[in-house]
Amino acid sequence: MIFEITPLSRLIMQIKDRYALDVAQAGLDYRFELSIDPAIMDTYQVVVDMDRICQVLTNLVFNSIKYTPEGGRISLICEAELAGADQEGGPVGHLIIHVVDTGSGIDPESLPYVFDRFYRGKKAPGTHKDPGGSGIGLAIAQEIVQYHDGTIRADSIVGQGTMITFTLPLYQIE
Repeated sequence: MIFEITPLSRLIMQIKDRYALDVAQAGLDYRFELSIDPAIMDTYQVVVDMDRICQVLTNLVFNSIKYTPEGGRISLICEAELAGADQEGGPVGHLIIHVVDTGSGIDPESLPYVFDRFYRGKKAPGTHKDPGGSGIGLAIAQEIVQYHDGTIRADSIVGQGTMITFTLPLYQIE
């Protein structure tokens, strides 16, 4: 991986509209929400391999597309949680990215295993779709996020949708 100090504003601009066309072509509504004051975005940085973070988002968005019926919605929501200045150059908070869909959801028995390599779950509730895929997309996403010292988790309600949330450390590098 090639990690670079990246201004938060650059990361946001890189991902903001990246998936809009794919989501629209699937017959879904795309929403991007930024809950970060634009005035502070240039004062914070993330240390990321941009290609790998985009791979994480691609895996998450395409999973959402696969399990969201036409007319549904996929939202990308970015927010920051600031913890205050760190005296030793460590993180000063976290960037939090949510990928939220109005899809079929993940059954409660499968939820603890969705990030396990090769886990494919059951067919989507209320559909006749086989989950398809190889069962490694979410496992790879988890590995990449963990390499970035972040966390990832899934929350879901069957019949209402899924929210995958991951965090990346935020820095204030002079």
